[in-house]
Amino acid sequence: MSRFDDIMTNLGLPALRKQIGDDAIYTPITGDPVSTWAMPSQALEQVGEYSPRAETRRIAELPYADVPAPEIGATLTVHGVMYRIDQVLDSDGLTVKVAIA
Repeated sequence: MSRFDDIMTNLGLPALRKQIGDDAIYTPITGDPVSTWAMPSQALEQVGEYSPRAETRRIAELPYADVPAPEIGATLTVHGVMYRIDQVLDSDGLTVKVAIA
């Protein structure tokens, strides 16, 4: 583990959770729900395979330690609202970014 990873794991992620994270429940398609936290937001992203266009999408970042491999079709519940995971967008080993609807 790099020094940056160590700092983010011990200081950065707890600070993000405290300041902008929301309690969440990740429920895989099969298996038990996972109590975790998420940073929901919106982002302007290029979507479409053949003729990309800019589109505002709901996204959420989850801690990699809790949800290392989110499944498309699984659900994420934040503040009592259930979202479906549509796409896994990115992962840096600390957080996993997913598109939700």
